[in-house]
Formats: sequence, structure tokens, C-alpha cells
Amino acid sequence: MLRYNKILGFQKSSSRRPTLHGLLKLSQCGYSKLNSDDVTHFKSILSKPEISVVEDQDDIASYNSDWWNLMRGKSQMVLRPSSTEEVSQVLKYCNSRHLPVVPQGGNTGLVGGSVPLNDEIIISLNRMNQIIGFDSSFSIVKTQAGVVLQRLIDYLQPFGYMPPVDLGARGSCQIGGNLATNAGGIKLLKYNSLHANTIGLKVVLPDGTILDDMRALRKDNTGYHLKHLFIGSEGTLGIITETAILCPKISAASNVALFALNSFDHVQEVLTASKEFLSENLTAIEYFDKECNLIMKDNTKIFNPLGYAHNYYLLIEISNFDDTSDVETNTKAIEQKFFKFFEQVSDYVQDGVIAQDKFQFNSIWELRERIVEGFVSQGLAFTYDFSLPIDKFPAFVERMSDRLGNHARTGGYGHIGDGNIHVQASIKGHDDLELYQKLETKLEPWVFDLVEEFEGSISAEHGIGSFKSPELHRNKSDEMIKTMGQMKQIFDPNRILNPNKLFQ
Repeated sequence: MLRYNKILGFQKSSSRRPTLHGLLKLSQCGYSKLNSDDVTHFKSILSKPEISVVEDQDDIASYNSDWWNLMRGKSQMVLRPSSTEEVSQVLKYCNSRHLPVVPQGGNTGLVGGSVPLNDEIIISLNRMNQIIGFDSSFSIVKTQAGVVLQRLIDYLQPFGYMPPVDLGARGSCQIGGNLATNAGGIKLLKYNSLHANTIGLKVVLPDGTILDDMRALRKDNTGYHLKHLFIGSEGTLGIITETAILCPKISAASNVALFALNSFDHVQEVLTASKEFLSENLTAIEYFDKECNLIMKDNTKIFNPLGYAHNYYLLIEISNFDDTSDVETNTKAIEQKFFKFFEQVSDYVQDGVIAQDKFQFNSIWELRERIVEGFVSQGLAFTYDFSLPIDKFPAFVERMSDRLGNHARTGGYGHIGDGNIHVQASIKGHDDLELYQKLETKLEPWVFDLVEEFEGSISAEHGIGSFKSPELHRNKSDEMIKTMGQMKQIFDPNRILNPNKLFQ
């Protein structure tokens, strides 16, 4: 058994929706059909030595499917450009021919945003995987959009810096997709959103025009900041091909603790105390409930050092950014900070542990990051990403659990520090599609009505994609949606770019 440092005095008594498949008939929108002349032209555009045009259906099956492997497109071709100029030539040609396209990064999204709804051409960015360089004077890294987040983390580490975004899919998601969806992740509480940290972008518009805003200056107050239009636009206005991102320094030392609590009122007390007492040291606060913990126990080999009897769990990471001291001194300072904090919240916490080494540090984080794996291993799963008033977290999960009854296991987890909850439910088995579809009709649109009732947002960080596009009106007024449509018309009058995503 792992030996964690027990906190003294604290021991008290993966369409996700098959019903969407084939729903939107893009051929009715005046689009052209791919032909042999198109294939020949694309082969003349894209560079060697790699195979850059993929036509065999077996080879492109993974491009046609979402992360859950439940949504299937019918694309006949994947184009894999290696430069902004090649993306420009491809889009210019597709626009002239009215050929619809879907930009795709790591394809780790959970709302159907990067998968074709029909037979659109897929433009994969995975060959655009070059890191351009790091400017230590401004702490800015320049990179192509297809760079996998973990590779960017590894590249920056020797410089003593890190990307401002981190999430569980770091081993496969790409930085361009992170930007296109404005991914949040586990460190937003400390480092803010990608909107706040993006210094420059290079984007290709649907007609092939290249917008180059890669002058990496910390201050540039000249006109419209067009880059913000493309961050979070989910590939509907242009394709991001390069980016310049502001990077924070890696902390001198960090550690993580896990708390067990039996009252959600106490969860809120600890959350408030952490923001007040830990302040500038606070890096992340994550939350999961008892059902998440139990489903991990049943479906993974991950061990919870606090057991499985408690109702709620909080993961708190803190860091020290004192460069004037050595690692050992900073590590001790972090440990002392944690123990003083433990004294502040001892009335609310049932049990707790603090990691004693890197292995335990990672093991505690695994408890949070692999919850989705537990649900997916259980059976066909529903996953929702909402922002809610924090005091509504348990009531929302309880209402959804009651709605599904004994047919599914339902739990809540997420970035409680910024009010982002993920609610996940999986039925007991992977082959009962009939039950899955029956439960889906009970959940939707009911679950979005419940978000409105609780005065929340239907998407905190995963975006809208195709799954939530019919529900966008719940968070955006008619005037806002109309303005979004006008922007789409200006940038993409032929509607070739990621059609029927974000809004219809």
C-alpha cells in the first residue's frame, strides 16, 4: 500500500449521441461532391515525403469517429497539409468548388465539433507539428497548431516555463484545437484562459486569405484584436495554423493534497478558505463525489488512499514561486503552508493526505483525471460540461440521477474553483444501444432546462460543437446569435468551414 503523509488530527470516526448520426444533410446546402479531379488537384498541392492525402476508408476510420467512438462521419478524404501556405491553397480551392471541410486537431473533443456530420473533407493539422521557438525575454512560445500539448510541455520544461493550459488529454490534444475550443482545464484558476494568454495567431480564412498576427509583442494596441474572434470559434471562421502564447514559469516546488468531506457545506467552507489562505500559492482545486470515487474503484486499478466511504473529495495543489531558494527549502515551505492550511480547515475535513513524492503526486492527480475512464469502462456514457453556481453542484447531480433511476450510474466532478462541473452517467453495458437512446430522450432537452433553472451555462469549457448547437439559444440572446451569424456570413459566405457546428 502507498504510504502517504496522513494529515495529523484529521482521522475522525468517452455522435456521443448515435441519434445525431446522419441527421444533417449537408448535400442539401448546395455543396459539391468530391470527384477525381479534386483528388488530383489536392495531390498537386500537398508536399511530400509523407502521404498527405488519405483516401482508403480503413485508414481514415479514426478521423471519421469522435473520441467516444459513437459518432461516425462519412468523409471520403483526409488532407494533411504541412504549412500555412498549403492550408491556404486547400481552402481557396474548396471555397471555389463549394466543398465543405472540417478542421481537425487531436480529435479529443466531446461535443462533436471535429468530426464530419456527413461527407465533408477533413483537414487534419497533425503534420503541422513544429515548435518554432521560445522567446525568454517575453516568455512567449511560437508553435504550429498541430503540436501535441504534452510535447509543448516537454519542450518548455528546460527553459523553466510551461504552457498556460493543462488538461487530461495532454498526450493527444493539439494546441490549435485547444485554442479553437478555448479549452479550460485544470490550471485555469491560476493561469486564466487561453484568451488571456494568446499573444498572436496565424489563421487561414475560408477563401484562403492568410491573417498573420504573429508579431509577438506583449503590448500592441492597434485596432481590432482579431485573434480573439478565432479563439473559441470551433473552426467555423478560420483555421488556426500558428500561435504565440504567453507562458508562466514552472513553480520552484509544488505539492498536492486530497481531502475527504461528508458535507457539501464543508466543501464550500474549504473552498473559500483555500482561496483566502493559500492565495498566490493556489494552483488548482478539483472536486469529485462518492459515485465518481466508487466507479473508479469498480472499473480501474487506481487506489484512493482515503478509501471509499466519504461523500465528497477535494484535490488541492499549491506551488511556491520563490526562485531565490533551493528546491529543498521551497519544498519544505510548501509543506508547511499546507499544514498551516490544514489547521484552518480541521473542523470541516474528515480525512486527508499529502503526497510525499512525485509518484504519490501523480497518483492523487490520477484520481481526478481518470474519472472519465471509469465511466466509459462501465458502459455507454453521457457526459455534460456545465458552469453552475457552486452551491448547486450536488442538487444538480441528484436531480439527474433521479431522472435516470437505476438504469445508470451518475456522478459529478470538475474544476470547482471556477464553477465548472462535469456530470457523467453511464449505463451498465456497452451494447444496450436501445436503452441508451431511451435514456437520452429522457435527458435531453430536460438537462438543458435544468441548467437554465439553476442559472448556469450549457458549456463551461468543451464548446458547443454539433451536440449542443440546438441549445445555444439558452445562453445567447437572439441578437447575439444573429450577430454571430452575420460574422459567419462575412468570413465564410459559402458556409464551407465546419458547417452546422456551434450554431445552425
